[in-house]
Amino acid sequence: MGFSPENSIGTGRTEVTIRWLMSHVYGDPKILEGVRAEVAELLQRKARGNETWAEGILTHIYIFKTIIMILIIILLIIIIIVITISIVIIIPIIVIIIVIIITFVIVMMMMMMMMLMLIIIMNIYIHIYIFILIGSG
Repeated sequence: MGFSPENSIGTGRTEVTIRWLMSHVYGDPKILEGVRAEVAELLQRKARGNETWAEGILTHIYIFKTIIMILIIILLIIIIIVITISIVIIIPIIVIIIVIIITFVIVMMMMMMMMLMLIIIMNIYIHIYIFILIGSG
């Protein structure tokens, strides 16, 4: 009993099987010509755009991968734009709000100081008036 692919292709050693297949493919000119014709047909079909089912799946996977990469790039651009907007617009708005609050506090403190000065001045006038009333009487 000799070696045959039917009884050992799934259980035999891979190298032996490949060697047997190659020796039979290259040993028989008809088989070799058929394999070359099939490979040439597949290459021509690929060049014309008439893909097989497996080739179409691979093309769709490549297109899907490309779309995912484009979406990731768009997402990164959106993140950069949001960060830029927050730096260019939001931070100045926060600074303006802080400046307004500080200005309000300073104005309120100045008004309180003016009121305190008015109270002190009124107190001095009252004392002067009382001194004048007591002194003249």
